[in-house]
Amino acid sequence: MHMIRKLFFAAAFAVLFVLTGCNKPGDQDWTGMEYITFDVKGRVTDAAGNTLEGIGVKTVYGEEVFTDASGFFQVSGSCKPLTEVNVECVDRDGEANGVFMKTVKKVKLEFVGGAHGPYQGKYEATGVVIVMQIEAEITPGNPEVM
Repeated sequence: MHMIRKLFFAAAFAVLFVLTGCNKPGDQDWTGMEYITFDVKGRVTDAAGNTLEGIGVKTVYGEEVFTDASGFFQVSGSCKPLTEVNVECVDRDGEANGVFMKTVKKVKLEFVGGAHGPYQGKYEATGVVIVMQIEAEITPGNPEVM
């Protein structure tokens, strides 16, 4: 009986995984709703406005890209219809341009067209600026002072 329960939960998890994943443009979810596609374009800077190269930028709906020498990025993805997406920036180049904390910014997507209307078309966000903060170094204090 215990083995049957394990098999049931494994099968249920597999079905849930297949039904909730986002795929490529033109695909559909289990209800038949087509996925939208989107692009988010912008720059990553530090607090002083200096552009940052080598920062990993991604959403949960696409692959990670890296900022170029001018801090520019463009991430693309495909998923069920939505109007906002979280863009995550992670310092992947080590100490080359400083060490920065992971930053997540919620970005509003605008409908730009598509054969099937706003719920199944193309969306984008342009001119997005994401500001990363320098990671603070914490030095241990003197425990006797406390």
